[in-house]
Amino acid sequence: MSAPTEQPAKSCGESLSTGSGPRATPGGNSDTLRGKPPRTWRPMVLWSAAILLALGFVWFVEAIAVPSWRMRREVEVCSWGSGENIWDFSPRQYGGPDRAIRSLHIYLVMPAKLAPHKDVARRMLCMCGPAAIPDMIRMTRHSDPWVRKRAIYALQKFNDPRSVEPLCALLADKDCVDAAAMALEDVADVRAIPSLIKAMSNTCQITHNAIVRSLVRIGAPAVPNLLEALNSDDCCVREGAVLALKEIGDQRALGPLVHALHNDPVVHRTAAEALAVFGEQGLDALLAATQVDRRGHGRDTVESAIKGLGLTRNPRAVEPLIAMLKDEDGGMVEAAADSLGRLGDRRAVEPLLCVLQEDVWWLQREAACALGYIGDRRAEEPLKALLKKLDLTKDCNRMVQEVALSSLKQIAKDSSVAAPGEGRDGQRNNPE
Repeated sequence: MSAPTEQPAKSCGESLSTGSGPRATPGGNSDTLRGKPPRTWRPMVLWSAAILLALGFVWFVEAIAVPSWRMRREVEVCSWGSGENIWDFSPRQYGGPDRAIRSLHIYLVMPAKLAPHKDVARRMLCMCGPAAIPDMIRMTRHSDPWVRKRAIYALQKFNDPRSVEPLCALLADKDCVDAAAMALEDVADVRAIPSLIKAMSNTCQITHNAIVRSLVRIGAPAVPNLLEALNSDDCCVREGAVLALKEIGDQRALGPLVHALHNDPVVHRTAAEALAVFGEQGLDALLAATQVDRRGHGRDTVESAIKGLGLTRNPRAVEPLIAMLKDEDGGMVEAAADSLGRLGDRRAVEPLLCVLQEDVWWLQREAACALGYIGDRRAEEPLKALLKKLDLTKDCNRMVQEVALSSLKQIAKDSSVAAPGEGRDGQRNNPE
């Protein structure tokens, strides 16, 4: 028998490190020794990452890069010439407003070299409908006043409650206060009341009127703030408050308006006009104001009250106004003649013909104008006689002539329309 082949002796450390028993050290590959295949998780992760990266790149090109490049081309086309091409832009061409807005957002963050027409892009953004309202609100805080105004004009189309606070903030912006006031006129939100009243200070007439209209549209909820505004130190605020209260016609304003008529040297005339819309109560307040002491501010109160009576359209005001034609103060006579012309009552014809005989040119002018408004044919001959005796070398008499001729034309026109024997108001000219 052959002797057994001797195996080289293994060192103690080698035996421990490569042993196949359960006591093998962690350094040994037990799976290989047991006949299992090696692990393949690393290649699988790499392949998965590569696939996801490719899909992400395809999505980026399809969803962002291509639409953004198309939008960049569209913005460039819209910027050609003087910008008329922008009206051909439609978000539907890009899959709807949301996708168009997303593409415009990307354009706006591009460098100026790649996106030189950002102003055009903002205008296009405002054409994307209600979905772009958050962007329009952000544009109201832009440093360029023209961008802010475009945003206001765009927000005005939607009357969205979210736009109230940004528009109120713009009432303090001297460059945009007019546009913001007009936009708030359409919104008519009670949250805007304090800002609107504050903005009436030191504004132009157009903006002031827009603010008043905004408060009138809000209506009764604005009355307490408007009554408080009557005590403002700013005459523009008080004037606007009176105008708004006049249009709203709330009975709570009657007492404060009477107080303004008697005590406010700036808005007394507007207060008298406002009282004229309060029916019988307003008429009584105006008639009482014609009897106050004329010293100091009282004269202005009386004159304003007389002019306010002409706006009441109430027959009860005619007789007191006729009595005012005999007043010693020519200003009161002029105001009474003007109011009688506005009322158009035939009872005033004879008293006005007496005023026409005065030698004061501005009383003649006012009486002639009132007679033309009334349209009674009894005034034709006196007006013709006045024209014959006027000294036309004086400028003031030429003004009287112009008014008298206009009144004669108006009387002839009204006589041709009215039935025989009737004035313009349809009443019999013959008192009997």
